[in-house]
Amino acid sequence: MRIAEIAQRVVWHASYTKGIKQFRFLTHLGTWTAAAERALGKEFYPTATDLFYLPVYMYQVDMSGCRQGIQIQDDSNATEPLDHITDNWERLPQAVRAKFKDSASPSTLKKRLPNAFAELGIDYLWYYNRVESPGSKSFVVLNPSCFVITGVQKVTPADLIKGDPSIVTNMVRRNQWPSNYKTVITQLLQKS
Repeated sequence: MRIAEIAQRVVWHASYTKGIKQFRFLTHLGTWTAAAERALGKEFYPTATDLFYLPVYMYQVDMSGCRQGIQIQDDSNATEPLDHITDNWERLPQAVRAKFKDSASPSTLKKRLPNAFAELGIDYLWYYNRVESPGSKSFVVLNPSCFVITGVQKVTPADLIKGDPSIVTNMVRRNQWPSNYKTVITQLLQKS
């Protein structure tokens, strides 16, 4: 187990949901670029309509109220947020694992893990990203109350791509978008 104090205190979350007041257990946060890539990799299809009109909400988040976190390995095969915990089970503190000797089913974990981490003062998991914005740090919320939303900006996918053009290259590189999307998006942006 590696418990760490993270110097990074401002993180981002991109969502298609307007009006988030507090994040849920296992929500992912990260750098601006990683958050943008996560959002665009889930819902975005680069048509002119989506590129310029699909609303994306970029939430700026202060995590200075968080106590400590545990470093885990990025799970690029994770399909559910809980996978980041189950796939890193041996990296978790023994005190957390011991609480689940009787049952470690996904439903039991989702119900009981928040309290298990809270009792140990662990507010988040963190990892070096291998997928979105490779090499950047991302965070998984364990204690939603310590992640404070300090701002939100409504943007479009075009705004995100203009904010960091490497997003398109990264999405194509990891096969989330076909290779011709780079050309299509570049042409659409030039016309705007």
